[in-house]
Order: sequence, then structure tokens, then C-alpha cells
Amino acid sequence: MNKIRNGSTVVLLVAVSTIMAIFIACGGETIREVEVVKIVEKEVPVEVIKEVPVDKVVKEVVTEYITETVTETVIEIEEVEVIKEVPKPVQVEIEKLVIVTPTPGPKVEETWVPTGTFVGVSNETYTMSGYAPDCVYCATMVHLGVQESLFGTKRGDAGELVLDPWAVSSWETASDFSYTDFKARENVPFHRGFGDMDANDIVWYFNSINPLTNPDSRNDTGGQMGGTLLETSVVDDSTARFHWDAFAGHTLFKTFTDLEEGMGIFSKKAYDERGEDWIKDNMIGTGPFQLVEWIEAERVEMDAVTNHWRKTPYVNRVEILFVPENATRRAMLETTQAYAGNLPIKDWQSMFDMGFGLAPESIYTVTQIAMSGNYWEYSHIKTGDTLERVRDISKPHVGDPYEGGGTTFDGNTPSMQQSLKVRQALSRTIDRETINDVILGGLGEEHHLGYVWNNDPIWQENADAWSLPYDPDGGKALLTEAGYPDGFDIEWYVGTGDYETQQAVAADWLSKLDVNVTFDRQDYSSWRPTIVARTNSDIFGGCCWGPLLWPFEWTSNTSSFPGGYGIGMELPQSKASFNIKNGSQDQAELKAAAVDMLQYLNDWALFPGVVQQPNAAMYNPDMISWQEMRPYLWMRLGGMRSFEYIQLK
Repeated sequence: MNKIRNGSTVVLLVAVSTIMAIFIACGGETIREVEVVKIVEKEVPVEVIKEVPVDKVVKEVVTEYITETVTETVIEIEEVEVIKEVPKPVQVEIEKLVIVTPTPGPKVEETWVPTGTFVGVSNETYTMSGYAPDCVYCATMVHLGVQESLFGTKRGDAGELVLDPWAVSSWETASDFSYTDFKARENVPFHRGFGDMDANDIVWYFNSINPLTNPDSRNDTGGQMGGTLLETSVVDDSTARFHWDAFAGHTLFKTFTDLEEGMGIFSKKAYDERGEDWIKDNMIGTGPFQLVEWIEAERVEMDAVTNHWRKTPYVNRVEILFVPENATRRAMLETTQAYAGNLPIKDWQSMFDMGFGLAPESIYTVTQIAMSGNYWEYSHIKTGDTLERVRDISKPHVGDPYEGGGTTFDGNTPSMQQSLKVRQALSRTIDRETINDVILGGLGEEHHLGYVWNNDPIWQENADAWSLPYDPDGGKALLTEAGYPDGFDIEWYVGTGDYETQQAVAADWLSKLDVNVTFDRQDYSSWRPTIVARTNSDIFGGCCWGPLLWPFEWTSNTSSFPGGYGIGMELPQSKASFNIKNGSQDQAELKAAAVDMLQYLNDWALFPGVVQQPNAAMYNPDMISWQEMRPYLWMRLGGMRSFEYIQLK
């Protein structure tokens, strides 16, 4: 059985260098010395959106701030640099790079039979579909090991990120970077007897989720291809050609690995033979686990694939249970009803004292505030067509640079200046130090600006200019100047997960600014259409991931991100930054574009941060051995992944 059913409805952080030569050719038995550009390595942590649906909408108004005493502890964070370990900040100049691509040897026969059941608990749940264009959480299938992307990622001997070819065995990029030909890996069978994967599956899949080739796609990762991939075509049964809109050193790591979200290959044969309705309820992949059942807001069950081409799991079954309550997840871990799961950071030290450990890989997450509704682009980044956007200036944090019927961006319209003061007031009335001390037990850090982390050299060079001191009196004065001496009401989407930090911010706003926050607690799947359609105008947590030299998040606040996730803002500066960063190899130019973008966000108070903290799954080493995990930039299922490496004790 392979069914998808809707229910009731330590830290390793890396940056990948933009080395074009390493992506030009791979496969076959070659050793080459090639010229490459100079690179600057930046270590950038990552925030992840938790997409957590439930079966009802709950709205809650904050009226008080509840504190608690938490023992302060210190967690040592292991930091990893790319290419080689050197003190930070790091600048590495590479003149020549030796590329070794040996022919893979014969597959080693697995000598074990998967046994036993691993049980994990998570406060995250997702809506699933086996039909790629209709699947808004399909990246989770790559994290689970049900599907496989073109590439995986792994760590090299020095801890650096390395491309690990999965669905493809080799690839070659045209000298003008207009296309890349990928060779489909041979003898990789789809689950349930749908034959071996080939180039036809790869091409069908990517064209089905790419909004440029299928405008009806609402796939969670399809929109990421905006500004990067035009279309894919079949050269022959073993070769898929990807036609690039833009190609740079980050392209393969950014979009086509399991590092970020992951795009797992679907079976064209299953679609052709069984049809859309059948595959919606039956997830087919090539991974080391086959989906048995997915019941939304309840559980996921998977069985091991014996003699898998890449890695046969040690455990025979994996069960992930949806448990929204922190105390219940902790109790299940303590009583060995579950072997791994995610817990609030304030619980970590007491769990460490009981002998629990953190999963082999972990990331930073942040709490930040996207001041959504500020759709300031006038024309489409690609076509030049006028964008149809509603700029709801009845909401105090929203401005309209075209107020009065203009067609040229004007930052001095009444709503632009009033909303700027409102956003500045809200940004400065956040007691970040107290939130870290009380809610995070002192284990996190204050965070001041979205899209950049505290340990990034770009932040460190500009921290004095971009930091936001706690100034509620100044915030109140700004609100009065903006015409809101008695405050106002505002809605904040937080989803169904933990939101204690947001409650603390809201309590501050209420007591210091008379700003009343209503929390929108509806499930993500029902709220997501508002950000895909670019109609959302309520503040929310936003998203950010990846090194600053990659053009990651800029795409989600420009019109270049069709059919996918959006930050609720479309900004002219994002368009300019994206155009530079998506095609440039020049490190100074890339850095300048990142700095300009962050300065813009700071000047217009569009994306204030709150706190930054390490995040990882916790596991019981008395019950399981978990020695290896693939690195990641997205927090899914409470940080649990790479289940094929888990061994029961």
C-alpha cells in the first residue's frame, strides 16, 4: 500500500563558492587542472519556514507576556568553512583547481537486511500529493528519502559541501552557459514496478513543475526556477538538456540538490499508465524508502527498499508522528516511545543532562518579520508588463510609491513616509535581549535584520549601522508623527507551530505602542495561496536561506518568482540585486549587490529581525546510532532526515 490521505485536517553552517569550472563537466575518468575565478567564502546560517497545516483556523489576541526562569547554558557551535578550515572572515584565492572525476566502481553488495522500526516525533505536518504540479510540500519527500533529486550533498574530508550525483551520473555545461546536458543514472528503479528512471522522467517532471512551461503548477519548489531555468528537453533516452535563463556557480547547489528543499524525480510512466487521480494518492520515487501511508496531521509511514542502488537502510520501517505539543514530544522521547524529535531550545540542556544528543547536522533559524503588502515593483522583471497589485494603504505598515496615479517609484508619497515611520517604530520596539534571555534561555542571539546572520562577515562589517536599539519611547514618537498616537490593530500570520517569541513581541507592542496584534493560526496550506498570488498584506515570519553571495531570497520578493513562494513584497532593489547576482562571477560585485540590498531593507525597515538560534533534532543515543546525516539549509520535520543511516540498538 502506498497511500496519501488528508487527515482531519555543535551547528554546521556552510557557504558554497561560486566556482564555475567544477560544474562544467563531471563524469568519466578524468583529471583536469583548470583556471577558476577568485572566490570569497562566506559562512551564512539559514532560516527555514515551517509549513505546518492543521484542520481549522484559530485566531488569538495577545494580552500579556508570560515569562519563566530558564537555566542559562552555553552550547559550543562547530563552524565549518568551505574548501579548507581557516579563521573567519575568510577570503580564499584559488588560481587552479584540480577536478578528479573517477569512473564509479562496481556496486558493493549490501550484507544486511533492514530490521526494526524507527519512530520520530515532529510538530510539523504537511499536505502531500503524488502529482508533481499539485504538490505543495514535495520537497519533504526528498528529506524523507522517498524521492531523490538530481544531486545530493555530502561533506568532504574538511567539512566542505560536495555535490553527490544521484539521479544523474554525469553532466556537461555549454561553454556559453546556455544549457547543461545531464546523463540519467542507469539502473535506478522507481518504486512499485514502474521501471527504471531515464531522461524522459527528468524532463517531464521539471517541465511539469516549472511555471514557465506549466502555468498551472503550484509545486512548492517550482517557483524557485524563476530567473534560472527556461525549460528542459530530451536529447535521447539517457540525456536531459536544461536550457538556462541564467547559470552561475551556485545554480546546481541552490536548486537541484537536497541541500535546500529538494526536487525529487517523479515517474512519467506512473502518470501515463495510472493517470492524475491515482498518482495524487500514490507517491512514486526512487529513494531508499517507499511511502506506505501519509495521513495529514497524524503520521507518515515508510518501508525500506532492500538493495537500494545508493544505500540500503538499516531500519525496516520509519514512522514520523505529528505531535504538536512540546511537552508531549518531550515525554515521548523520555519514555522511549519515540527515538528522535524536535524540542524548544530551552529544553536542550536538561535533555543533554539526561544523555540525549543532537542530530549530526543542524542549522540556525531566526525569528524575523516580513512587512508584507509592500508591492513596490511597477512592471514585471522579465516581460516589462505592468503588474496588477493591490497596495492596501489602509494598513499602517503598507506604502504605495505610485499613490496618486504615478508610474515612477516615489518614496516621498504620504503613505510611503507614514508607513516607513510605522515600520521603524515596530522594529525598534522589540526587546530582543529579554526575549533571548527568557524564551531561549540565553542560548540564542539578538537578530536585527532579515536575510543576514550575525556570523556573516557582511553583517559584522555593517553591524553598527544596521543594529536596532530597543527604543520604545522613540517608537511611540514615530507612531505619533505617522498619525497613530493611539496605536492600531495589525494581523500577524504565525501558522500552527510555536510562537512564544512572536507573543513576546506583540506584548511589547501592546504595552508600549498600543498596537493590538491578532495572530492568524490557520494552516499553511490554506494561507499559502495569498503569498503565491501576491495578495497577502499581513506581516509574517518570511524566509531566508543560503549564503549572501547566492541570489536566493531576492527572487521571492520580485516578480521573477512565478507560481511559488513570495515574501509579500516586490521591491525594485530586489530586481536590481537579483539581476546582478544571478549571472555574475565577480566577488566584489556580488558582495556589493548584497550590501546594497541589505542597506535598502534597513533604510525602509522592511524586514526586522528578532532573535537567532541554533536548531536541530534531538535523539536518544541509548536507542539509536545516528552517525551520518546529509547537510541541509531547510528545517523540515524537526530537523530529521537521512533515515537510511539510522541504526537501532
